[in-house]
Amino acid sequence: MNTTESNPTPSENDFFEVDEKSLSEFDFPVEFRDVYVDFKTGHQRSLFSDSMIKQDKHLAVVDVDREYTFAIVSPDYEIVSNLQAVQLAEKCFQTVFKLTNTSQMKLFNVIMPKTRSQCHIDFLHRQSRFQIKDGDPWAPFIRVSNSFNRSRALKFDLGFCRGICRNGLIFGKESIEFKFSHTKGVSGLALAEFKLKGGEFSRLETQFKGRLANLQRYHVSSKLMWPLLCKVFALSPPGEDASSRRKANWDEQKSAVAKLTDKYFKELEPTGYAALNVLTDYATRPPAVSFGEGRVHGMQTTSGLWVEEFVDAISSKEFDFAKYLGEYYSLAN
Repeated sequence: MNTTESNPTPSENDFFEVDEKSLSEFDFPVEFRDVYVDFKTGHQRSLFSDSMIKQDKHLAVVDVDREYTFAIVSPDYEIVSNLQAVQLAEKCFQTVFKLTNTSQMKLFNVIMPKTRSQCHIDFLHRQSRFQIKDGDPWAPFIRVSNSFNRSRALKFDLGFCRGICRNGLIFGKESIEFKFSHTKGVSGLALAEFKLKGGEFSRLETQFKGRLANLQRYHVSSKLMWPLLCKVFALSPPGEDASSRRKANWDEQKSAVAKLTDKYFKELEPTGYAALNVLTDYATRPPAVSFGEGRVHGMQTTSGLWVEEFVDAISSKEFDFAKYLGEYYSLAN
């Protein structure tokens, strides 16, 4: 199925529209630089002496603009620029959505720390979108992840985003099959191939819609939202001997989640769907006292996995929330 034929053209008041000019900072020069080491010790050491020896087995990966070193690597390491990663994302986008070109591909979001050492770039499908309950819009997106500090291999993920609040999640276990090792000559960017592990996108989208519908039908008390979030993201309460700062951080996170709970449970009623939006809002825009940009991808992936796991769990007649939450149940208000 060609997804571009199944949905109307977005309106001028499109919830998914983003100012692309503000998202153009991910393309910057990254190059190799030689590494020199001074093996002398103590007073013999001198930065400007002729004792600096070039290291043939190591190179530095540097941000040219900022004169910042990302990592020290071996000579067979290959830099994949963010621009090259985006070019691969275009090919991935066409493959996943069965398109002949990338005219429906829209730059949607960039997640990048201040160091620029890694980057997640999201591309929304302009017309492949669907609505959940009273015109609540959702759309699929492709995320390309790249890094220059060896923290992650080049990777592509399928995600879904709620348009009203732009809360996003990464689909889960059945994602996109592709991995580049950053090593010269291993696979070759030009020969890259992409495949959805779960099969056709239309099947995965239908499956996701069904899970959202099940979440909408299942009642979840707002009192259980905090322990549920702690369970999903494995947040542990501070012990008696914890520092005052750790305890204050915990209280601030709890307060932030309480505000999100009040917002979504009033807007969407006390259901699993409201709980999902609390989780994805927390994951997409972590409280300042919580995590930085580096954790967003992981938490959005965790949110996607939770949808699958929780819907399967509540399908059982024996499901019990207290048992499901386990030790976290004591955190309920």
